Amino acid sequence: MDLTLTVARSAFAMITLLTLTACGPDSAPPSSSPAPVELAAVRGEGGQCAEGLCRQEVTIYSTGEWRRSAQDKVVANGRLSTEQLTVLQSAIDRTDFAALLSAPPPATCPSATDGLEMTYRAGFRSVSSCQHELPGKVPLIIQLDTFFSQLK
Repeated sequence: MDLTLTVARSAFAMITLLTLTACGPDSAPPSSSPAPVELAAVRGEGGQCAEGLCRQEVTIYSTGEWRRSAQDKVVANGRLSTEQLTVLQSAIDRTDFAALLSAPPPATCPSATDGLEMTYRAGFRSVSSCQHELPGKVPLIIQLDTFFSQLK
């Protein structure tokens, strides 16, 4: 038998064996955790920081993990307690987004006077303090404002 043909067959057999071994029923796929899903977030934007317009955001994920960013850089992270996560979910469920989104704009946006425009998100819904006059007793806004001031 031709030596080249023998080497080629041996190489093919080795590649086939390695492929079957790597893909067999006992092999586990590489572990990759799915990206966490954003549950809610609050973003404050306005005023002047050394780098330009000030931006801070607290994002809370469905896993209870949270991330705080300033100027679009992560500055802190952690995990909510089960109780905090339950309270947040309840606040989201009790918030009437249709009413918030139908509210008129405020007379003056807070960022016009060196304040922060606050944007509140829950899932695909978002409401901004410069686009709508936001009442003070909205469960989601109360909860996210608390996280915005405390999670550092």
